[in-house]
Order: sequence, then structure tokens, then C-alpha cells
Amino acid sequence: MRRYTDKERPCGCGVCYDCGLKYDKFPCDMVIQDELWELINPSQRKDGGLLCPNCICARLIQLGLTSVHVTVNTAMLIKDGEGGH
Repeated sequence: MRRYTDKERPCGCGVCYDCGLKYDKFPCDMVIQDELWELINPSQRKDGGLLCPNCICARLIQLGLTSVHVTVNTAMLIKDGEGGH
């Protein structure tokens, strides 16, 4: 599983390290336990890096972790008066 150095870090702030998706395009915000994050952390820094929900899942599956508790924040799906369905 790849861990990016500071020099290899994706250009710009707020993009998924693995696929390059911008944070404001993420379908939701997904939070996992700190211990699990450290197993899939794309950065060489503790608590570092950023992964979109799809890439979080892909890395967890690579480790054989297919039943993991996550917290999903869907508030970011509703923007400036747009209704969510």
C-alpha cells in the first residue's frame, strides 16, 4: 500500500492522495477509527493525508477489512439551499 512522501504529495491542498478527487467533490465525508486510519494513511506523517471515501474503502479492502464501522457526514451534500434526496 503506497505511502506518499512530502515530495510525492498531490499538487494542491484538499485532494485525495490516491485518485486526485478534490475534497469539495467528495460524495460525503467519511471518518474511521484512528487505529484504522494509521493502517491506510497515504502520508508518511502520522494523522496526515487525505483519501476520498472510495479510496478509503479500497485501502481497507486491500487489508481484508470488509466490515468496518464508519461515520458518514452527509451535511456537505446540501449546499446553499439545495435539497438533498
